[in-house]
Amino acid sequence: MISNQILGSSPMWSRALCYRRFVPFFMRSGSTLSNEVSTSQNKSASQRKSDSKYLASDMYNYTVFSHYDIEASMTKYRLTQPSSHAPLKPEPIAPFIFIRLISSKSNEENGNYLLVIAHPDDECLFFSPILLSLHSNKYVLCLSNGNNHRLDELRRSCMHLGVKDFKIIDDQINLKDDQSVLWSSDTILGHVKQSIRQWNISTIISFDYYGVSGHKNHSSIYYALLHLSHNQIHFLSLQSTPIYRKYLTFIELFTIYLNKESTSRRTFVLPVKYSLIPHKAMLEHRSQLIWFRYLYLLFSHYIWINDFVLVY
Repeated sequence: MISNQILGSSPMWSRALCYRRFVPFFMRSGSTLSNEVSTSQNKSASQRKSDSKYLASDMYNYTVFSHYDIEASMTKYRLTQPSSHAPLKPEPIAPFIFIRLISSKSNEENGNYLLVIAHPDDECLFFSPILLSLHSNKYVLCLSNGNNHRLDELRRSCMHLGVKDFKIIDDQINLKDDQSVLWSSDTILGHVKQSIRQWNISTIISFDYYGVSGHKNHSSIYYALLHLSHNQIHFLSLQSTPIYRKYLTFIELFTIYLNKESTSRRTFVLPVKYSLIPHKAMLEHRSQLIWFRYLYLLFSHYIWINDFVLVY
């Protein structure tokens, strides 16, 4: 159509020129286009994918690119997505699983608790399991300063053990730190009664008649508390064990697990999540870090277990 319009509106010499120059061009273009259409209809899907490549080399001689090349190159930078059908990897068995089973047997009572000790560091060496198991308010009454100025050491240790408040007595006459001296019961009871009124105490925790290690200062507290007027006050005494049981922690755990619960006994096992707290508390008592203290922290069952008898 275009060639006829050009030829019809031009003089004779220009018609011949247009015919020679433009008509062969349109004829070639038309035949080429028809050939490409027919060829593309006969190509398979894979051949059409290869023809969809953008050839940048036509003008600038660049590399051949395609959507599939870019997609493949980006794959290695993607994070692997978890499959919804992939099996879950089993979690490792929790450590101290046996201690977990035992600790669930601990008995917890309501009210405020008062721990009465003889020396700074008794609270973490002997009473860590009960202090870290109870969620009630806990207070500490320490009846001597160990012949040293150990107030700061006790304060930092009580912070680790979750003690709400504490009091330390410095009485070198009536409450002298000495393994061979029995303290005055009247003096002990005077400080205990004052603490009961101050902190509204309902349960007292302390040593038994032997005092775990045979220390007479420890035993003095037990004998003094026996004379306390115990209206609405309970007294839990920590049970001493023979030396061969003192350092066999796992045998003690197994024994506690097999024993039946009793109304007169209370057993507290250190919660697993607080496994290192007694050690951290003891490290605050730097003046007492002698070599055998480290052995005690490693092997003594009092770091893990507190077995009490309800005296009243």
